[in-house]
Amino acid sequence: MRTLDNSIYSSNAVPCGGAEGSFFFTISSKNATCRFNICNCVQDISNDSASFTFTGKEKDLETGYGYFGARYMDHELMTMWLSVDPMADKYPSISPYAYCAWNPVKQVDPDGRDINPVYDLSGSFLGTDDQGLQGDPIIMDNSKFKQGMSHSDAMKSEASFSELVAFCNSDGFSDFLEHSNSLSSRPDWDGFLTLTEANDWYRNGNGNPLYVDASKIDLFPVSTGTFEKVEGCSKTINFLGRYLNPGPTGFVYGNIELTLLNKSTGEVRLGNSDGRLDNYGFEQHPKGSSWRNFSTKIGGWVAGKGKPFDIYTYKTGTVFH
Repeated sequence: MRTLDNSIYSSNAVPCGGAEGSFFFTISSKNATCRFNICNCVQDISNDSASFTFTGKEKDLETGYGYFGARYMDHELMTMWLSVDPMADKYPSISPYAYCAWNPVKQVDPDGRDINPVYDLSGSFLGTDDQGLQGDPIIMDNSKFKQGMSHSDAMKSEASFSELVAFCNSDGFSDFLEHSNSLSSRPDWDGFLTLTEANDWYRNGNGNPLYVDASKIDLFPVSTGTFEKVEGCSKTINFLGRYLNPGPTGFVYGNIELTLLNKSTGEVRLGNSDGRLDNYGFEQHPKGSSWRNFSTKIGGWVAGKGKPFDIYTYKTGTVFH
């Protein structure tokens, strides 16, 4: 990229080493590095002898490489790692040495991990791509988002550089930071939901949705034969009834809509095409079976008073084939 005076520069927004939630917007040229603290509007201009580079990480003065704690980066070559990204196996289409998927203008990679939670330009949490909650956030227009969308589609839909700069200066930026910093304390952080976690969220989650990894849900004893081995066929399975599964599948979800995607591998989609798996609540259905309403009543008694919430999925599940 070039400035109006035709000098080459690169730029990025990265967490600074100071107060939590403070981000630097940096412009680096060959002869100078200009670092702007977006949150506090503090400007710091330095030359190449500075120990911090455009990533916000300290440069090792002996080697000249950027030091990230676990590995080094070569800024001069083309902003690439000098060792393999620890999450490289999840992104086979991207070089294992790429920093920010070769897109440091629009991506942040403070620890070399995933890029998964998705937020809109007002700072509201939208959900996840097909990789779950753990990782660096993606910012996009909410009209482009679909729960469980592929990671590659999410990367293509992320906000432009100018939109990200405006976002960092908006009122929603602080809400985004507060929410993203709290993700690791959620019961769905690992993509798996137990009955105890579901009941606790029912009581204390204020009705906010949770996101689970479909590949971690036990679908025993369902098989491809349940769908007559017809791809695209959908069945609603009662895991507390005919297809008894007395573990978390039965007690947390009860009925699950399954759609056979691949009869050879047993791959199935859980929930509807929008990624919604279930609503965790304890309402009685006038047309529901007596067993269904009885077990729901018992479940509500165990859970206590709370607010129903939706459960969404990412990835796909597998049944016997």
